[in-house]
Amino acid sequence: MFHPLHRRLPLSSAGCIALTLIVIQTLFGSLDSRADQLTVAVPEITWRENLYDSPRPFAFLLRSSVFETLLKESTHGGWSLGIASAAQSSADGMSWQFSLRTGRRFSSHAPVSTADVVSSLEFCKSRGAHDFEVSAIREGTVSVRRGKEMSADALLSVFCSCPIVEKRSREIFGSHFGSGTHFVGSGPYRIVEFQEQQRIFLERREGPPGAQRIEIKSYPEPTQALTSLRLGGLDISFSVSDEVLERARKDETLQVAECSIFYVVFRQGLSLNCGQAIDIANVAYQSQSPRGS
Repeated sequence: MFHPLHRRLPLSSAGCIALTLIVIQTLFGSLDSRADQLTVAVPEITWRENLYDSPRPFAFLLRSSVFETLLKESTHGGWSLGIASAAQSSADGMSWQFSLRTGRRFSSHAPVSTADVVSSLEFCKSRGAHDFEVSAIREGTVSVRRGKEMSADALLSVFCSCPIVEKRSREIFGSHFGSGTHFVGSGPYRIVEFQEQQRIFLERREGPPGAQRIEIKSYPEPTQALTSLRLGGLDISFSVSDEVLERARKDETLQVAECSIFYVVFRQGLSLNCGQAIDIANVAYQSQSPRGS
């Protein structure tokens, strides 16, 4: 017998270990001042590796901006639905059924199909040596059964971290899919330009009002990123320098947050909360603290 999975899933903190960050609206203050362009600094940018597995900050940003997953972390704790419109689990937690949202399209304009979801889960299964079986019951419905060697939390980690990608595009790009601009997802942004060691431009495809463009810039020298943050040239910076973090903590115009394995420095007035998924599409400035003030 299957039980409906509500928008909040009471799981342990071990579930869904996607080491990423969440950018969400705060619960206080006026957030009607949204940046048309969001600029984020990272230590380095390279396309000469598969970005599915990359632990680099820019890869986390790309995965969460360009792709969707079956489930995602809820901003109020637990887990909520992602590209799935409904989810059911068996009483023993061994079997799951997902109904997919209708009308979802990839940046290639192709509709998201059941075959795409099955192919994506199979791909993540092979790369992570996971023990589960996935199949299509009918168009729009996917079934997953966990093997005895896999824990319930490990399977949930796959559900909220495995990017749903277009099967046809992966077949076309082959081994190059997942590098450079070869990202075809159904998320709110698409990659429009990829300059190795320099910058990446993302353009908004859909979703609520927010940043229409995101620029991810490479700042190999942490102190330069700190200076740009202070002058208003950056909104967010991933920092790898203890010295820079200490200086940022003493600066009243900046804030520091610990996001999973990363430290992030960002401007005062920016609504930024850290979690295990990126919702960078909803970033906003409080109206009393606009960018560049």
